[in-house]
Amino acid sequence: MASPIRMTGMTSGLDTESIVSALVSTYSTKVDNLKKDQTKLSWKQETWKEVNTEVYGLYTTAGNLRFSSAYNMKKSTVSDTTKATVSTSNIAAVGTHTLEVSELAKSAYWTGGKVKAVDSNSNPTGKVTDSTYVVQLLRAKETVDPVTNKTTTSYGLENSFEGTGYIKLKVGDKEKVITIDGDTTIGSLKNKFSEMGVTMNLDEGNQRIFLSSEKSGADYNFELTACDADGNAVTSGAGVNALEVLGLGSAAKAIQGTDAKFVVDGTEYTSNSNTITVNGLTINALAKTDKEITINTSADVQGLYDKIKDFFTQYNTVINDLTAKYNAEAAKDMKPLSDEERQAMGETTANKYEDKIKNSLLRRDSTVDMIISTMTRSMSATYEINGQKISLGNYGIQTLGILNASDNEQYAYHINGDADDSAVSGKEDKLMKALTDDPDTVMAFMQKLASGIYDELGDKMKSTTLSSAYTIYNDKEMDKEYKNYNNLIKEWQDKVEDMEDRYYKKFAKMESALSSLNSQQSSISGLFSS
Repeated sequence: MASPIRMTGMTSGLDTESIVSALVSTYSTKVDNLKKDQTKLSWKQETWKEVNTEVYGLYTTAGNLRFSSAYNMKKSTVSDTTKATVSTSNIAAVGTHTLEVSELAKSAYWTGGKVKAVDSNSNPTGKVTDSTYVVQLLRAKETVDPVTNKTTTSYGLENSFEGTGYIKLKVGDKEKVITIDGDTTIGSLKNKFSEMGVTMNLDEGNQRIFLSSEKSGADYNFELTACDADGNAVTSGAGVNALEVLGLGSAAKAIQGTDAKFVVDGTEYTSNSNTITVNGLTINALAKTDKEITINTSADVQGLYDKIKDFFTQYNTVINDLTAKYNAEAAKDMKPLSDEERQAMGETTANKYEDKIKNSLLRRDSTVDMIISTMTRSMSATYEINGQKISLGNYGIQTLGILNASDNEQYAYHINGDADDSAVSGKEDKLMKALTDDPDTVMAFMQKLASGIYDELGDKMKSTTLSSAYTIYNDKEMDKEYKNYNNLIKEWQDKVEDMEDRYYKKFAKMESALSSLNSQQSSISGLFSS
């Protein structure tokens, strides 16, 4: 609410506003401190949201890694990559497979004869374009040779086009009757053909129309015939003329679409494209084969290694961030700055000052400590796999310890032999060896490890009266606290305004009394002067 405009000190000459401000300063300071505390709380809420996103992300990743399907990574190699490429899904059978490509898939393709150009008087270029009306091409002039009695037909604008013609486009088991009338252009025909999955292109330079199926394979071959309005075939009339003048009748050259033919492990398969999936192998044919080629499918050891490494990279990011926040430099009694304080301090210094506060918000926080303990306990667990007790140390995955690790990274895990990790790159790569020799045991261990951290974090993220589901901090409690600040700030602002009003009223009475006194003094002075 805007402050009222007061005219004060007119008689006394006192700076009433400054005096009142000083008198209520204790209450005003209380309001300012409440606002700063609320701002600091909002910063803490944002910090927690960021931390919660990180922890929940790790929880989700661990949840996925609980299942064996997450590790069913396969790869395939082809003996002749000029003939085919292969991608592999988790269900593909490990081993050697045979492949032959006896036929490639092709799209149906028509090359039209030359389009009959309209009379040069109406089209000076003598060229048919997308905007040319088909009706113009159909205007025929028949001439009978008196000597041979032979009839010849020329196309131009001399005679008018009468009636409506029809052509039928059949694609596979679908068909469409297309109307040819006075509004039909080459361009509008393109749209009607496209609706049936056939691309029409007019090569204006060569004055030919080309047709092609948008999909390959025998199922998408197409036919063009003249017909009546009901789709019944006709042998004369506008529909026949339309196909002829467009070069899509007897002059057209057609290439039929064909299916691809594959022989995988002795069994033939067909596909309307050059790609087929057989038992987890997606084969993309590039050329026909003249002999059998092989596909070797095996466990993707490098892919498994990278998946495990990615998990530890994510884990390290979370644990290092939590550790840094827990060990942050203290900022005791430091509060957010008011606008006046920021201006006095300078933008750069003010930012550094407030960044120190923000970085310290979770220092020695008990919830952060609990999450760190939960994560480290889960990762240090030992699990029994096929009678053998296994921990991360068995695979050369370990922390560097407090003495050797960088600040706030004492809980981070390193994979011995990891070329990207200078701290352990020179050590024996036990993980890669284990994945090569016995991937099933490694995967079984990782499933149990992931289940452990998933369950532990899940238990800490349950919904309570203080926190929402999948949340590690008391977000409900903090939201309530933030709203309480709104009420407290309003309450103390009202107190400040009430006090100001009382003081201004007292000063107003004083001003009134002084004004009355001055008036009396002036009257007395006037009597003596007379």
